[in-house]
Amino acid sequence: MCADGVAGRLAELLADRPTLHLGADGAPVSFAVSDRVLHFIDQHLTPGTTTAETGAGLSTIVFAMHGAHHTAITNKQDETERIEAYCAPRGIDLSDVTFIVGDSADVFPNAGLSGLQMVLIDGRHAFPSPFLDWYYLSRAMVVGGLLIVDDTQLWTARALRDFLLEQPGWQHEAELSPQSSCFRLTARIDHLAEWTSQPYVFRQSSRQARASRPSRHRSRR
Repeated sequence: MCADGVAGRLAELLADRPTLHLGADGAPVSFAVSDRVLHFIDQHLTPGTTTAETGAGLSTIVFAMHGAHHTAITNKQDETERIEAYCAPRGIDLSDVTFIVGDSADVFPNAGLSGLQMVLIDGRHAFPSPFLDWYYLSRAMVVGGLLIVDDTQLWTARALRDFLLEQPGWQHEAELSPQSSCFRLTARIDHLAEWTSQPYVFRQSSRQARASRPSRHRSRR
């Protein structure tokens, strides 16, 4: 699809704001990433880009609009059905989108992902899901690939963001919104490295160790 065509469809998507998710009460709701994140994804895709995300929603549709070879991992079948129902009458081609329904921790070991040029982590936010998503997806990324961490207002995503800010091999590209951060992979990752080679973990652990040491000075009576 030409750039003008994608721009028009993106504008339509943002105007429509389809409710692709369900809230705790079962009512339709949108848990979409911010418009700026969607525009960022739009600006960094070309046809055939290899991409993946945990979760599914408006971002999935933007990946599809660009003809990305996209994998969306979600544990909610109904989300995939609503995305398909939105795209079909609008001629948005989902043939290069692979939906995998299941918990990402169960899916990743056999997903066969590789060559990922852009990744969005926006699935389950309960501990330890964002960290597992990062662990598996980062192993499948190419050097130079982009990683977006959404919902950094939540502790789990914030901890991942803070870790990546200090971790060698990752370059902070942008804060896409108050709750979304983007990083670029600049070197291959050694997932067998010890905690001492992870600056954020080392610093936090050292601080905790100092705080837990008994005082040398006993109070006088």
